[in-house]
Amino acid sequence: MEFINNQKMSVVVLGAGQAGTQVALQLASDGHHVTIFERNTMGSGSSSKNPGRMGHGFHYSDKDTAKVHLRNTIDAYRMYPDFCRSRHRPLGHPLRYGRYMITKNSDISVDEMLSTYRAVQQEYARLCAEDHDNEIFGPPEKMWRIMEQSEYKNDCNADLVALGVETHEEMFDIQLFYSEVRKWINQNPNVDMFEQHEVVNIEQNGTEVKHEFIITIYDKMSGSKKYVQTNIIINSTWYNIEKINSWLGVPYKKGTRTNRVKAIICLDLPDDLENLPSMFFCMGMFCMFTNLDNKRGIATYALHTNREVNTDIEVNENSIALLENGISMEEREQIGKKIFKGLCQYIPKLSKAKVTDVRFGVARTEGDTKSLQDLFDAQNPFHKRNYNGIKEHRIGKGLLVSNPATKLFYFVQNRQIVSQMVENFDKEREEKLKPDWNKLGA
Repeated sequence: MEFINNQKMSVVVLGAGQAGTQVALQLASDGHHVTIFERNTMGSGSSSKNPGRMGHGFHYSDKDTAKVHLRNTIDAYRMYPDFCRSRHRPLGHPLRYGRYMITKNSDISVDEMLSTYRAVQQEYARLCAEDHDNEIFGPPEKMWRIMEQSEYKNDCNADLVALGVETHEEMFDIQLFYSEVRKWINQNPNVDMFEQHEVVNIEQNGTEVKHEFIITIYDKMSGSKKYVQTNIIINSTWYNIEKINSWLGVPYKKGTRTNRVKAIICLDLPDDLENLPSMFFCMGMFCMFTNLDNKRGIATYALHTNREVNTDIEVNENSIALLENGISMEEREQIGKKIFKGLCQYIPKLSKAKVTDVRFGVARTEGDTKSLQDLFDAQNPFHKRNYNGIKEHRIGKGLLVSNPATKLFYFVQNRQIVSQMVENFDKEREEKLKPDWNKLGA
């Protein structure tokens, strides 16, 4: 067997998306040696498809979810303030704000949504009073406001809108961030990253060995198998978490988690739409447009953005085809055209934009979403994200942690929680390895 870094192996992280790379950097700063295995390339999965809205949680009607989203976004902004796309823009520039357009046929009434927004504002005021550095969205009393129709009627189909709300939300530059994360990983002596290395099996190593787990890795570049031994695995493989956990006997109950495959379209914007504000039409199966600056945007139209829902331990063949470029260019273009046509019903002036790409990613939620039709149900579990999704599994003498970033900016909380789990595990192991001096003395 060919073993990788066996002498200095401490923690193995599976998956180099946002969740995996962030927890790796945290554990490395704690003094662990970390090895990351990524079956494709760093950031090539669902994390990179995210629009990067540094939001207040205003696209959720559930108060708890909205407040959790707010707190996690503040933590992420404070940790990485340099990746806000429009920081160089003056205050008042349209790209330093977001808009939430509550539609006339919203699943949630205007009064209910405003109640959630006020609850978020109260939570923000509490956080700012607790620590002034939390005031990243401006003064609490100005973090959002109700717009006059005259302010947005030229930017969208105002006939569909019951109420427009402007927020002090900005966009996080995901691609720039990943380029910097790669540098940090490459420069960190405590982190090794192996891309194009796919985990194909994990098993327990036996009772009388130093390491609990033996991991089989397929090197896609050389076509060979390699092996890794460790006592600690952080599983950040997103929609493959349950599948990989099952190799170690961790049970999965169908319907406790849903993987939803989504499509987004990438847009080139004409000069006169360069500063078109980002807009989210809510609450329900409507659309979203995010201005990424530099005359680029991304957008969704829910009726055609949502492609598949899966509650099985693995995603189905249709999902794999979408996620791994297994559909024809013609099919991809047809999906893009349908999304674009729906989007333009809400933002007619975007008809002048050009669709440049269609990309697919996975949204992961707890609970059972049996079909795409369930997404129309305002009470469906996918509307709530007030949880981090982390699960700890003790297997023999080893630690396995499921570490999804349920929402992109939950990664700060996640890396702290996982770090504490690993620390607790190490302390317990040290205690067990201490000699029993009473027995030795006897």
